[in-house]
Amino acid sequence: MNHLLVLRKLSIKIILCLTLVFALSSCVNNLQNLAKQERELIERQSLNGYLALEYLQYSQELANKNNLRDSDYFAIKGIKAANNQEVFPEVLENWQKNLPKNLNLDNNQIEQANLARQRLVGLFFDQRVRQILPIQIAHLQLLYDCWISQGSEQNESSPNMNQCQMLFFKLDDEINRYLEDIKPKKEINITTIPEPQFTRFDIYFDLNTNNFNSKTDKTFVELFEYLATLNGNYRILLIGGSDRIGKKLYNDIIARNRSLAVKNRLIKNGIPENLIQMKSFGDDNPKIITTPNEQDYNNRRVGIYILKGQDDISVIPLPLIDNYIYKQDIIKYRKQKGI
Repeated sequence: MNHLLVLRKLSIKIILCLTLVFALSSCVNNLQNLAKQERELIERQSLNGYLALEYLQYSQELANKNNLRDSDYFAIKGIKAANNQEVFPEVLENWQKNLPKNLNLDNNQIEQANLARQRLVGLFFDQRVRQILPIQIAHLQLLYDCWISQGSEQNESSPNMNQCQMLFFKLDDEINRYLEDIKPKKEINITTIPEPQFTRFDIYFDLNTNNFNSKTDKTFVELFEYLATLNGNYRILLIGGSDRIGKKLYNDIIARNRSLAVKNRLIKNGIPENLIQMKSFGDDNPKIITTPNEQDYNNRRVGIYILKGQDDISVIPLPLIDNYIYKQDIIKYRKQKGI
């Protein structure tokens, strides 16, 4: 009986060993197969070719760290890219199940990752961008996948995770500014656009936050007192903004969160949601024009526009609506700064 038990345990060990050997062999084979195509991928000079090369390098790095599971996973993505199949950036929810129990991503972190993915997908499938920036877009996708996958293996303070995330935002910002620089400039004559009739209130925010400070209560009181005189014959347009101290994608996110915070405050105070339209422009619609990386409290705000009797506020020209009020301030500031 003891001999049978020993034989059974030995058989199980042999099966486990063979399974492990097979798995290791499969991992190595995928990586090796991708590596064999390296020269051809370099000569191809296409987005999918560069993306396959990015996954090849990342897979090799993971294999060197004995992370064979993820190495094989990204080698397979590289093979798909090499075969001109669609390869999408990672989905955060697919990796969250691997997060340590002591690491729970808050809603802002999840929203930040999802918004970054949306922008990446938009760039990836923009044919013009694919043609002029294939290397940069391929590397941007690899950085995003690294950011998301590293988060499932380590805690949030991990140097590797922070590095991938930091480099993603840095490259995304550089790509965005380059695309803005080469975009044909449109001359807009604001004097030809009828001036909309509205009343405006501004809610200002401290740096790097969408929380209300003590100064906002007075503005909200004045706003609600004014709305009480209109008997519901109005529409509300919220325009969120930020200064230019942060990366563009971060500014887009915090501007949207500021608009959402104001919208929720209005709803909690009895304003019907169907009367509110919310927009955000990040640092693209400043109250005061500033140079890049310059803080300005005036730009960290949500403009609340009360448009009386307006059935469709989507026709209101934005961001020109700000310029009707602040045009002279903008001209003066430009002269002072030489911009």
